[in-house]
Amino acid sequence: MGGMWMFTKDGFFSTVKDRYCGDNEVVVRARVREDLERFCARFGIGAEAIKTFSQADYAFRVQVLQSEWAQYVQDMAASIDYPNFKGTVIARDHDRHRAYMECWQALHDWQEMTMRINWINRNPTIWRDEELVEPPPWLDR
Repeated sequence: MGGMWMFTKDGFFSTVKDRYCGDNEVVVRARVREDLERFCARFGIGAEAIKTFSQADYAFRVQVLQSEWAQYVQDMAASIDYPNFKGTVIARDHDRHRAYMECWQALHDWQEMTMRINWINRNPTIWRDEELVEPPPWLDR
């Protein structure tokens, strides 16, 4: 079983192939119903196809053909027309922007941590002409 997260202008989606999917199906999940409504509208899928599971980690779900999901991913990639994704969200939905920024910050922090760890692992002690070489500035943050 595999899956993916995707942030688009339409919303945030988690897509998986769970045990209820047929060979050519996936489940597109969302935390906000309107995100799935926008997704479904692109394929002429009625909002009644969206199932609500209030106790689940993703409350809103729709089962679709894997080819429909693949087409959506392709369409979203082809429609990129912005220099900064985060900027496309703030103008229309401040609460969503805050949530996306918190996710962005968590992933940025992870990036910084892994860069530090990787640098340290590759350079436990670097000496040049009997002096310790200074670590990169970002290592001291």
